[in-house]
Amino acid sequence: MSPLNPVQLSDLLQVLGPGRSVYLVGSGGCGMSGLGHLLLDLGHTVAGSDLTLNEEIRRLRARGALIHIGHRGEQLRDARPALVVYSSAIRASSVAPLCWRR
Repeated sequence: MSPLNPVQLSDLLQVLGPGRSVYLVGSGGCGMSGLGHLLLDLGHTVAGSDLTLNEEIRRLRARGALIHIGHRGEQLRDARPALVVYSSAIRASSVAPLCWRR
């Protein structure tokens, strides 16, 4: 899947509508955490995972995001997201994206 440009992302978020759940794999990185804050600002529910706890994850959690440490397929399955986004730092063969593709 190719990356979305800003117009495509805007269109996608409008189609999703507010309040939908978005799961971010690699949530603690600078790009993904920024996206998490934007999604929260827009009224979406944010869940996700990352390998290590950091300050960005703490900030997202403080705003109500459910961020797990470690990538496990059941976390993604249980979140039942309308959209899954994963960082370019995450290999496509990681557990969470594979679970999503099935």
